[in-house]
Order: sequence, then structure tokens, then C-alpha cells
Amino acid sequence: MIWIIDIIAVVALLFVGFGGYRRGLAAMSSGALVFFLRIVLALALGFLILLAFQATGAVDALTLTFDRAFGLMPIESIGDIQLGSLGNFFATVTFGVISFAISYVILMIAFHFIEKLFKNFDVSGGTVGLVNRILGAFIGVTVYMLIVAIILAFIHAFAEVGLIVYFDEVLRACPLTGLLYSNNGFSKVVGESGIAQFVQNLLRGGLS
Repeated sequence: MIWIIDIIAVVALLFVGFGGYRRGLAAMSSGALVFFLRIVLALALGFLILLAFQATGAVDALTLTFDRAFGLMPIESIGDIQLGSLGNFFATVTFGVISFAISYVILMIAFHFIEKLFKNFDVSGGTVGLVNRILGAFIGVTVYMLIVAIILAFIHAFAEVGLIVYFDEVLRACPLTGLLYSNNGFSKVVGESGIAQFVQNLLRGGLS
């Protein structure tokens, strides 16, 4: 089963890369596909922005505000933030939405300029056409890796609280997928979001 996961991951990677090469970046930056690309890239960039909010203490500060408002923490308390509390969930969602909105606007502007840039060139062949296809393959592979990394980050977060330990053991044993799973930059932001702890609290019948 371990090798099957890696084989599926590699085959999917090659398929996406070839698809991106055939379409080219120009075709991917316009039409129906561009909306999907914006969403995925905005999620990835949004996670990085959310990580910045976490690093500056903004999420913790809002968590304290919500927890005190919900009566989960005394007003004079300045103790450690409880991941998974109701306040932590709402604080994470609030900054998550803000982060996604910021990243989506940035990418919308970037895709707009890319579309305008390629309109000035003939991308059907020649050097420009080759560059267009190579960039398409790069974007396709990048988007695929981002989707996988985000999924693995959530699996890692839930495994950390003991909910899906079996998947954690299987993924760590994979020679290829295990590398991304164990060295995933998104795992930190998802883990510190408290989402896994919040779900764990729900399953246990409590939110405090």
C-alpha cells in the first residue's frame, strides 16, 4: 500500500505537468480554469499570510478577546492560548478569511497582467510558445503540489491530536510522499490554527 500511494502521486504529478504543458500558461490564465487556479493559489498564499498573522500574535490576541467574550477565560487572565477553544476557532476563521481575501486580490491582479502580457505575443509556436508551455507545466505541477501539501497538512494536524494516527504512520513510511508530509511548511500554520483541536473537542462533546 505504501508504494501504491507514491505511484499514484507520481502518476498524477506527471499527468498534471503534461496537461499544463499542453495548455500553456496563456490558456491557464484565462477562461474557466483560471478561477480554479486562483482559488488554489489563493489558499496557499492565504496560509502564508495567516502564518504571518499567527507569528505576530494577532490570532492569539483575537482568541483572547473571543474567549473572554464567551466566558471561557477570566478577564484578568493572560495565560497560554488554548488551541481548539471556541474563541480560537473564530479567531482563526476571521484571519483565515482576511488572508484569503488579500491573497485572492493579489492573484487576480497578477493573472490580469499575465493575460494582458500574453495577448501581445503569438504563443502558438517558436521560443515564446515553448516558454509558454514550460510555464504552464510549472504552474500545473506547482498547483498540484500545493493541493497535496495542504491536504497533508490537515492530516498531520489531526494526527497530532490522535484522531487519524494510522494515516500518519502510513504517510511517514512512504519514501516519496513521506518527504513532503514530514517537511511540509503548511503543517505549522494548520497545526497552530487549532482546527484539529476544535474538531477533537466537538467529538468529545465540548468546546472549552
